[in-house]
Amino acid sequence: VLVRQRPGNAKAIFLTLEDEQAVANVIFWERTFNRYRPIVMGARLIRVTGKLQSESDVIHIVADKVEDLTPWLSVLLEEAGTGQPVNEPSASGRMENDNREEGVADAHAPQAAPVQRDLVALSGKAEKVMPKGRNFQ
Repeated sequence: VLVRQRPGNAKAIFLTLEDEQAVANVIFWERTFNRYRPIVMGARLIRVTGKLQSESDVIHIVADKVEDLTPWLSVLLEEAGTGQPVNEPSASGRMENDNREEGVADAHAPQAAPVQRDLVALSGKAEKVMPKGRNFQ
């Protein structure tokens, strides 16, 4: 997420997203924005599901659903630093090369679902390494 904007009299909120391929403008209508406000305002890496509009090499996405993927930033940075290929999370939300045994709990970890525990730990790491986004107030 590069920039978040909310024009004074507009009924929509705009986000600018960037990846290795392109820049996209995400449009949140007020109702969708209110539903996902904490994610829209706080996340540094998001997955947006919605309607794609493209004209003259400008990409717009009218958002229907947003997911916070910020915790995965630390995984991507760690993998990039070691020169190892980045693995995709599996359907369970865990990395494919995660060699922890199922059902074995870490004595020092809070008793939560493995995926939730992983995301909480990764989120703290991501907060330390990524710059803050530019947001409207």
